[in-house]
Order: sequence, then structure tokens, then C-alpha cells
Amino acid sequence: MTTGSTRRPFVLILAGVLGLAGATLAFPLRAQTVPAATTAAAVSDGYYTVDQAIRGKFQFNRHCAYCHTDRPGAMSADSQKSHRGFEVGGGRQVMNLAGTYLRSKKYDGKVMYPSVYHIFNRVESMPANDVKSIGDGIRTDIVAYLLQANGFPPGPRELPATPETMKAMPLDEPGFSSVFNGRDFAGMKFFLGPNCVPAPDGCGNGAPDGIYSIRDGVLVCTGRVHGYWYTEKRYLNFTLRFEYRYVPPPNWSEDEATFSGQSGYHIFVTEHGIWPKAIEIQGRHYDVLSPIGVGSRIKLTDDVEARRRARRPVGAWNSVEIVSKNGEVRSSLNGVLLSVVSEHPFKVPGHVAFESQGTEIQWRSVRIREE
Repeated sequence: MTTGSTRRPFVLILAGVLGLAGATLAFPLRAQTVPAATTAAAVSDGYYTVDQAIRGKFQFNRHCAYCHTDRPGAMSADSQKSHRGFEVGGGRQVMNLAGTYLRSKKYDGKVMYPSVYHIFNRVESMPANDVKSIGDGIRTDIVAYLLQANGFPPGPRELPATPETMKAMPLDEPGFSSVFNGRDFAGMKFFLGPNCVPAPDGCGNGAPDGIYSIRDGVLVCTGRVHGYWYTEKRYLNFTLRFEYRYVPPPNWSEDEATFSGQSGYHIFVTEHGIWPKAIEIQGRHYDVLSPIGVGSRIKLTDDVEARRRARRPVGAWNSVEIVSKNGEVRSSLNGVLLSVVSEHPFKVPGHVAFESQGTEIQWRSVRIREE
């Protein structure tokens, strides 16, 4: 039977079984309305859908709401009456996970949830009565609802239950936009072919086939053909952030310092060719982020000792930040400043290019903010 007279008692019985009557369980389920002012520009593409958030709200009420609330403001008084919350020092507390919780939770000056994966990882330790009682699909829907409840906007695709993809979904970066969205090549262009200029005048190939592919939110470059992918837009003053890792050769057991790896990050590209006039921020493993003036004269400083401290082993993910502002380019690895270009001749915006050169390399979470 599906009449209204049978549907309502079922809802009341369900709420009673879960111990949530009079608490946060609300039917019918609706997408939570988020004021436009609270949305985060860093995730303007959206990491979840409205329908997924609706499912997640139901699962939140079912598995989380006996300890947590999705309404801003603690409910300590209500917790004593409804028996919700968790015991702390002889009393009960109900933790609010909505509003600004995900962006305001910090330790030692760092946000605790810099990416969607960090939320998922925390939810993996819940619910308290039995962590194994729910699977990754339900957890992912709950994460989608928590994103909505914290003001992050929805998008056209559901949040996938794959940790690697979630790691490429930053949250703590107002003003940033995705360069590589983790799903397709939107906003990206390609130029491949050694010693080539663009077609139809030259042999340059603009197709990514066989060189670039996407796997679980990660951009994979085989390096089989020299060239690069580049941003559709041009930039002069910007902050570029991304993560990369090299895939070492099979049975690699040599000293870390002898691994070459081949890639690089060309900025201020205005005329395409391999290789174009630009500043190259080196991508090789052993001298990563060392600047090179390609067809141009630059003044630079490069900290070799800082590089040794900051660089992670071959196969591990490394985080890069390149800041171009007021005629200076500063490049940092895993939060450590390695090089500074203090003088260069580039005065107009150019493309940012990510190099393909002989070695498999992977990128994720590529985003940029115009300064």
C-alpha cells in the first residue's frame, strides 16, 4: 500500500526505532537551501549532486544524528531530553557538523578538512556503535550531505566512492578554480611533437590520445611523446597549486638522487613550439622547481638543501605551489620555498604548460587563482 494513510505511521515508527523523534529527522526529505554567500569559490564545479545530498541526509539521520546535528548551534539542553549525543564527563553533548564546521575546524593553524577525502576518512571511523555497519557508498552519500550542510554547492556529477578521486577535491581555497577537473579535458589543450610548430604549418599534434588519460580523478601522462598540455586561459599574476608523482620504472632500486624523471611547468607561453619561449619551472625529480629561462634571461635563487628536505620519495605525491606576482615567481614544494625568479622579461599573460617528456607522471588537484 502506498497511500498517505499508511506512509505516515511508517515514518513515525522509523523515527522511534532510531531514537530520533522530535530531533533532526525531517520528512519529506528536501535539499538543504544554502545561502549564496556561504558557497566556496574553490569548489565552484561542485563535487556532489542534489539527489545524492538528499540520500545523504537520510543516511545522516539514520546513522549519525543520535550523536550529531545538522543545525548550527549546540543542542546540549535538547540532548538531555531526547537522550541524543555522546557521554562526556557525566553529561551529554551533541556535535554540530553544519554551517562552517568543515572550514573552521583547525589545529596548529591548519584546517582539518582541506579536501573531500579528509571528510570521508573521518566518516570511516563512524558510526560509533559499529563502524562496519555501513559501506563506502553510504559514507560517500553522507559526505555529500555534509558538503551541502556546510555551504559547498552541488554540481552535475555524484561524488564517487573512490578515495583517490576525493583527494583531488580541495575545499580550503577561496578564489581558486579547477584547471583539471578530474573528469575530462575541459579547459585544457594539447601540443605534442618534438621540434614541431602547430599544424597546419608544422607537425604539432593537438590530440591527447595515447599520451594523456584520466584515472580515478588523476591525470596520467605516459611521456611517450615530448610535448605538453596547457591551460586554455592565459595568466600573468597567479597562484598555481597541484600535486604530482612519478611512477618509477619496474624493479627500481637505485638511489633516490639518481632518478631523473622528466617533466616541467612552462609559464607565460604565448607562442607554441617544443620547446616554447617561457620560464620553465623544472619538473625533474632531482632538481624539481629549479627555474630555467627558455629563450629568455632570468635572475634566480635556488635552494638545493631545502629541496633535499622537502622532496618526497619517488612514487609519493608531492605538493607544488607556483606564485607569479609583481614580476617575481616563487616556487614551493610541500610547503617549503625552493626557488625565486626575481627578474624576468615577461609582461603579458601566457598559458601554463605541463610537460610530457619520456617518463610517466601523474597530476591531481590542479587549480589556479588569478592575483
